[in-house]
Amino acid sequence: MRLKITYSELKSRQKLDLKSGNSKYYLHRHFSSPFTWIFVNLGIDPNTITIFSSLLCIIGVYFFLKGTFSGIILGLLFFILFSIFDMADGEVARITNSRSFEGLYFDRITHYLYNCF
Repeated sequence: MRLKITYSELKSRQKLDLKSGNSKYYLHRHFSSPFTWIFVNLGIDPNTITIFSSLLCIIGVYFFLKGTFSGIILGLLFFILFSIFDMADGEVARITNSRSFEGLYFDRITHYLYNCF
């Protein structure tokens, strides 16, 4: 079952989340909002978003390790995209109320992967 939410409803829920202090990444929140809205309205599971974001991280490492100027720029771009999608997966989980211990564990593993890279 898909949850339909308007973009303004999403932004108002995010404001409540920001006021509660649950989010430390205010900059990424501005960029993740459109993706979160798309993911929620398409009914995409937060764990699917986490898998996709970890793939972005691995692609970023590939470009970064090439050592060329363009490779480093592309690698950094993919790392930034990883951070944005990582923010979106948590937002989707909170909005759809699909938080789980397994999802949290899986998300933490991707954080460790990102930190190692």
